[in-house]
Amino acid sequence: MRPQRLKRSGWIVIAICTYLLFILVKLFTAEVRYVDDPTVSLVVRSIPSLSNYLIVKETNETEGMYFLLSDEGDYIGSDLYAVLISMDWLVSCLVLGVILFAYSRRRNSPRRAQGR
Repeated sequence: MRPQRLKRSGWIVIAICTYLLFILVKLFTAEVRYVDDPTVSLVVRSIPSLSNYLIVKETNETEGMYFLLSDEGDYIGSDLYAVLISMDWLVSCLVLGVILFAYSRRRNSPRRAQGR
């Protein structure tokens, strides 16, 4: 394989892996706030869900969740997390479509067919 093809396919693999990581973060993480406490926590859930913000009354409601970050007020990176989570599903599907379109164009390019 030529170095340019390796570089191009490497970028496609990185883009697909980034997209999959985005989907995993969107489905399996949540921001937990307590009713009687100003503590905010970023957690990983064992069951996927479309809601990424939970308001908890009792600590036993957090069973099955693994705490990543927790702090009073806001945790470090809460703004970045809010931006990632607020992205619409349509936008993420469009990104995947562009990635797959670029990949199919690369596979069906005339230069590649002539090289064989």
